[in-house]
Amino acid sequence: MKIEAYQPGLMGKVKILLDQVDSTQLFAAQLLKDSTVANGTLVMARNQSQGRGRLGKTWQSNPAENFTGSLIIKHSWETVPPPFALSQVTALAIRALIEDLTGQPVLIKWPNDIIILNKKISGILISNQWKGQLWESSILGIGINVNQLCFDPSLPQAISLIGLTGKSFDINEIIHKLMSFLNIYYQQLSSGTLEQITKAYHQYLYGITHPVMIKPGTKDQTYPARIVEVVPSGEIKLQMENGETRLFDLDQISILLP
Repeated sequence: MKIEAYQPGLMGKVKILLDQVDSTQLFAAQLLKDSTVANGTLVMARNQSQGRGRLGKTWQSNPAENFTGSLIIKHSWETVPPPFALSQVTALAIRALIEDLTGQPVLIKWPNDIIILNKKISGILISNQWKGQLWESSILGIGINVNQLCFDPSLPQAISLIGLTGKSFDINEIIHKLMSFLNIYYQQLSSGTLEQITKAYHQYLYGITHPVMIKPGTKDQTYPARIVEVVPSGEIKLQMENGETRLFDLDQISILLP
């Protein structure tokens, strides 16, 4: 395990680089139990055997080819935002990073994927820690496909930066840029500019301008719908084919890529 000082700013203040770990998210959760862990600590791994995704799914990543990390944030809000706002700013930061690196339009697919050319290039998993009603801290789990060319056949919609551009990337440089974007967007959230964040999030939301196909729960059926908005609680409001408007939580439906 290697520990060193990192770039200035809250995000990435300290980084911990692990050769092997079950999950950076689990490792970060253990660190957070120690009150001395620095705010903004970034836990990274060259290889994680049990990378975590949403709803208990695994995040598959070849060793040393991608960015897999978990960022510890201890909050000190002046005005406490809705928890989903943290997901919004994280997605906006990663989206900006990918667009900066590729020059291609990048979108956010609700609730936690970053997509480019209808392919998934990044995923987000956020766990929040509460003390009663006080939102004390969060762990931002981020995976970005960087230099991996071949993916498991069960992931036909996965793509990487090298797959998009044909060139390999220095992961350390990507980390520096990612931390910079996260610092910018988190500062905006901390300063209370929630309206602007929500507007930007919807501007880059996949499906906001055209119908999408949705898949309810574990069912095999798919249905067309139109995205109306994502509400502050994180639920998505859809207009169904019959004109009915309904709210769905993240474990109730999936939005499908073409």
